[in-house]
Amino acid sequence: MVSKHTTNGKRENVLNFFSKSSELIQSSNTTRKEAGVNYLNRKPVYNSAYSQKSKELNYILNTAKSISSKPVLVTLINDGFIELARNWLSNTKHMGIHRQVLIITTNPHTKDKLLSISSEINIVVLIVEPYLQKDQYYSHVGYLRLLVRRTEILFTLLENKIETFLFESDFLWIRNPIPLLQSYANTSDMVFVRNMVHRGSTSVNGGFFLHVSNKAYY
Repeated sequence: MVSKHTTNGKRENVLNFFSKSSELIQSSNTTRKEAGVNYLNRKPVYNSAYSQKSKELNYILNTAKSISSKPVLVTLINDGFIELARNWLSNTKHMGIHRQVLIITTNPHTKDKLLSISSEINIVVLIVEPYLQKDQYYSHVGYLRLLVRRTEILFTLLENKIETFLFESDFLWIRNPIPLLQSYANTSDMVFVRNMVHRGSTSVNGGFFLHVSNKAYY
């Protein structure tokens, strides 16, 4: 009797298990169907950060297009480079190149400080996280994120056939190097300064780099 009860109990438990499993499967299918309907009917969601970046790139592109003389001299600075940028502007004021200069800054307060040195330059402010506005350590995350933004800007300009000279304001310009650099433009895609590193090897210096826009970029 006990053995029979146990067998019937197991059988009932098995039947209950499959019955509940069937209900769960039906419920799951219903949920999936409802989720599918909701997914199909919902409005698309746009990434606001991507939209902001796209607007900034378009604004930078339009600013670069408005510069009549080429190449466009482009640099990206944050708070750590403000004084260097002011010094560079003062040092190059007599060279007649400031109308070609496009400074991209991470801090809106920088704009007035730089325009007080030269009103001819073009300035665009990037919207970035507050910590990116400050001085960055070489090769650390913030530093690399700014390099990525700079590269995105550079590609945008080159894809739109804008000859670009990438520079950094910690270089001392004794005289205007643009005529010399442009003399290589017909025979070279890029003109740059090499970094000397250990054991005689070299690397490209991104702070003095002429990019000739050609079909390789678009």
